[in-house]
Amino acid sequence: MSKKLKVSVFLMVVIFWSQTFIITSFTEANAAVDELPELRKNIKTVDDIDAAVYARLEAIMLQKFPDIKKDSWYMSVMTKLFGLSSLDGTGRGMEPNGTITRAMFIKMFIRAMYGTDFLDDVTPDFDHWAAGDIKKAEQVEILATGQYTPDNISGPITRGEMAKLIVRAY
Repeated sequence: MSKKLKVSVFLMVVIFWSQTFIITSFTEANAAVDELPELRKNIKTVDDIDAAVYARLEAIMLQKFPDIKKDSWYMSVMTKLFGLSSLDGTGRGMEPNGTITRAMFIKMFIRAMYGTDFLDDVTPDFDHWAAGDIKKAEQVEILATGQYTPDNISGPITRGEMAKLIVRAY
């Protein structure tokens, strides 16, 4: 066998192996992310997140969001909120050090407090991904009716606003 043929065969084996590895890794990552809805169906409160469920949620987060790290101080809390459907990340990742908007906070807060089933009877007043959570917050009098609108929900929320909403909830 000539040297060129040996190199060609070697390269073909390497290419085949690397493609198989990449396809397998991609398929496994997608399977884990696809598992999320089924996991979330069984999570109504943080007490439903045992060690096995936590490990699966954490693995999904680490695969889905390259901007988070397993050993970060926020990982435990964010994993539980992710399981409760309170956090889903943004188009840019999970952005653990990013600014929280009013819409993000209301979604996190309502779903962490009441779960997603609590939204079943909600008909939002406007079209926005957090409109159902905002409507539910109005219904339980955490928000005044019309306090959050399409004009202001994408703005950052202050600590004072968050504190006020938390106190109203209790």
